[in-house]
Amino acid sequence: MRTLAAIAVLACLGVATAQAQQLGAYASLTYDYQTNVAQADAQTYVDYYTAYYYTATVLLDLEVTPVSGGSSNTACYTYGMGDNAPAEASCSPTIPGDNNLNLYGYHDLYVEYTEYQLNPYSCYYCDEYDDIYGYSLLGVYGDEFPYDVSWFAPMEDEPVTYTEILDASENLNLTTNGCQFPTDETSAFYWWGTNDPDLAGFDPSLQGSADYGGRVVSEEVTPYQTGDTCWFSGSQFLPDDAPENGTYNGSWWVGGLYDSDIGGAYLGPFSNGYGLDYVGYKRTQEVNYYSDQAASGRYQNSVPANQCGLIKIQRMYIDGCGGYSQYYGLWHSLQYIIKAGALEIRRDTATSGSKSVP
Repeated sequence: MRTLAAIAVLACLGVATAQAQQLGAYASLTYDYQTNVAQADAQTYVDYYTAYYYTATVLLDLEVTPVSGGSSNTACYTYGMGDNAPAEASCSPTIPGDNNLNLYGYHDLYVEYTEYQLNPYSCYYCDEYDDIYGYSLLGVYGDEFPYDVSWFAPMEDEPVTYTEILDASENLNLTTNGCQFPTDETSAFYWWGTNDPDLAGFDPSLQGSADYGGRVVSEEVTPYQTGDTCWFSGSQFLPDDAPENGTYNGSWWVGGLYDSDIGGAYLGPFSNGYGLDYVGYKRTQEVNYYSDQAASGRYQNSVPANQCGLIKIQRMYIDGCGGYSQYYGLWHSLQYIIKAGALEIRRDTATSGSKSVP
């Protein structure tokens, strides 16, 4: 059986409001341990059926550094460009040995569109220009642009051309030392927090053919697109739809359980498992407040009815046996559910069950 390591990233560059243009950047990196061939791909793309004239570019740079140390070298460096078409770049070098691979993708999008005077007679010394066709990638549809074109008035619509540049970049990495990574992960509810009683502790277990003991698992938590459905204008609390402590919120040693809610106390051995992973609310008063709002009927038209909460996406990483920490293909849905007099936290299919809220 061929063994592959793979990682990919998709980045949104922007969405224009009027024509709903979809713009983005994509990169992927795979490594075949049998053939020692790395496959690197990067693309800058746009929905050119609704966009105006644009030029897309992408630069792909794959760097190789020995795991044992030493200087890096370039395995491939390639460029792609598209006029009114996506830009693509790829390479597939053979890279034997134990190495750290770094893929750098750089994406640029140049867009030109024309704006027209809305009312050339409204101001003799200035005119208002509007992106009436919605070509702007920055969503400026409806904005006014003061422009000293007094010599145009009182002529017909006079075009003014704007150029916008969007850019994005990403960095992907893999370790080619034959390191094995988890193929799945399960978790179960352990208990509610001691110091933070509205945090639910879960004890995840890594699945796969290897012993992952002694390695470090970390997380990347981002808010889901639905946002905080408990929040409303006039609420006593700000929306709770972003990571609490930055992008990476926590890390755990595999092989034991530790309780971060009571100073990292050691709870005992846990073969191929880690934790506790606490999910939930740090502010009990926030839970109580929104629970009261649910009891008052505020969320009766919500879907599901009479409850609110939020969803966060948790992407899991593990160190590469001395190499880079990398995403191992697993992500979890973290669900926070508040009802009248009740709180429930879910980590994928594992649930805390319903807890009474004062």
